[in-house]
Amino acid sequence: MLYLETFSENYLSNYPVSGIIIPPVHDYLKRLYIFNRDAIVNYYHNRNYAVKNTNILSRLLEQIPILINYDDYAYVDYMINKSEQLTRLFRFTSDITYGEVHPPYFFGNNGEEIIISIYEPFNIKEVGKNWKNEKAIQVLKCDRVDTRLLLPLGKEDGCRNTYSVIMINIPKLALIYRKFIIEQMLKPETEIKLNKNHFVIKYVLPSMIEDIIDFMFLNRIMAKFYQEEIPTPNFRHKFKLFEPTEQLNQYVDTTLDVITSKKIDFINLMNNINLIFRINMTDMMILPELANTRQVKWSLLISRLPYMKFIYDVSKHKDTSKHIINDWKRAVTRAEKDSNFTRVLEGTGIEKLIKEKIKEIKEM
Repeated sequence: MLYLETFSENYLSNYPVSGIIIPPVHDYLKRLYIFNRDAIVNYYHNRNYAVKNTNILSRLLEQIPILINYDDYAYVDYMINKSEQLTRLFRFTSDITYGEVHPPYFFGNNGEEIIISIYEPFNIKEVGKNWKNEKAIQVLKCDRVDTRLLLPLGKEDGCRNTYSVIMINIPKLALIYRKFIIEQMLKPETEIKLNKNHFVIKYVLPSMIEDIIDFMFLNRIMAKFYQEEIPTPNFRHKFKLFEPTEQLNQYVDTTLDVITSKKIDFINLMNNINLIFRINMTDMMILPELANTRQVKWSLLISRLPYMKFIYDVSKHKDTSKHIINDWKRAVTRAEKDSNFTRVLEGTGIEKLIKEKIKEIKEM
């Protein structure tokens, strides 16, 4: 990816790793948050809550045909083509459309969202077998910092008033949904048959919890560094989760001590921010290998701007990463000169914020 190679899997996987320090409390936190993830997933899998018809995923699923007579492979081929039509209809960003900035469908608190429609090939047979635990939505950026781990239902949920970037694999989502509908069709007539609104809250949203947990860890480190307030959501799950405030604070303090004291480059700085489901921040920052079009690049770039600025700010040895800084400067300069990039942002709530981040990166 031109001028964003520092977030490409090929570049990062071949980068020499050195000086990794794992906070002593990390293993405990990992066990605890795996338990929390499982508790959330099991709770919603075994209950029949439903989102409203106005939910963005409910509206999307409304447009997806089931095509019972197709086998899974033919169905996915059909949905690859169908997803282009749906991407345009919902004004998502993709390799064929710039899309638009959306309301906070997933992460609330008056922020805005960029939704990217992609097709990344997947193992159709395996997804068909394990559809209840498959993931069709990936979070590329969100500002969740609280420990309540609420489902991303667009309500006030602990996010700050900025923006999120979400990526949806529509063909994969469609296959998972199709398996769910077939399961409902096979139920005896005496049993209640569930619909798309149940599907969203039973399976799709809980599959995003792993991303939410990892971003919460990273965002708490950033909040401590920038001395920002940690908001508390107005809601909570109806069951008890562990919220290890003391241990989480220890993790944040230890991590900040390491990344501000060691003479390491930007990549190994990210390697020292250990997460739960991703290995570390480096793993989290890897961007998908999508079509190299301008509209895809601007959306992916926006998803990384705050983290680029944080890495620069927190590092006390910037001279070790001049090549990375120059790479980022070229990326934001090219984006700034793209008239379609500025047109998509024009008049949105995040326009000023994005321009400020770009200015800050150009001045690194």
